[in-house]
Amino acid sequence: MIRVMTADEPALTTITVDGQLSGEYIEVVERSCDEARSKDKPISLFLRDVTVIGEDGQALLRRLATKGVLLKSSGVYNSYIVESIQSDDLLGTTPGQSNADSAGQDRLQEGRRSAEQFSRAKPASTPVPTQARHMTTGLPPGLVAEERFHCVR
Repeated sequence: MIRVMTADEPALTTITVDGQLSGEYIEVVERSCDEARSKDKPISLFLRDVTVIGEDGQALLRRLATKGVLLKSSGVYNSYIVESIQSDDLLGTTPGQSNADSAGQDRLQEGRRSAEQFSRAKPASTPVPTQARHMTTGLPPGLVAEERFHCVR
């Protein structure tokens, strides 16, 4: 089962997918993305409650990423799949292709080393107590700065 919803905004088309991204459902998602591409606006494909991403679904996501579709997802596994597809797309590689000698791979490794060095050098941050927040924001102790939290499911 699959549910595909399209939200047309003035500057962006967002396609949200729930269900299984495999088998016969691949065609439904691809057709929705092709229709959205005909409007000459950026497209964001959001894998919201996707329970299965088959090999054919991963191939579809790779094709869409090379066409410029922005991939987003929720969930640990789906996010891992999307990140691996986008990093393959950025490096210009396909799964199984050796890219050890490519300049992109070298830059990626260098970036990872820099991030590791930065994370070791910077102490872990701790939550700021409410009273300390008042002092840093300059508000009197009785007032609290507005905090907004958005939950995306």
